[in-house]
Amino acid sequence: MEETKGIMKRKICEKDYTLDLENDDLRRIQAKIQFQASYNGAILLLGDKKFFVKDMKNIGNQFKIVGIEGDKVHVEKIESFDWRRGICI
Repeated sequence: MEETKGIMKRKICEKDYTLDLENDDLRRIQAKIQFQASYNGAILLLGDKKFFVKDMKNIGNQFKIVGIEGDKVHVEKIESFDWRRGICI
């Protein structure tokens, strides 16, 4: 733990900036990506591969991963999702 002006703060570990697609909501995912963009990026684990995410676009759409080739992840659009209203379009 690190002490800063009398407040104890734990050190940041890899788990703190790893995207958890099952449990993280959209705001948490965006925050992890934004806070890590100036470093290597937020971590996305897919199977036994580790990807570093520095930017997030098309958040109004849902995608599924259809393949991994080298360092590229290929996705396919599932449907449009309105995050403000919480409904699929």
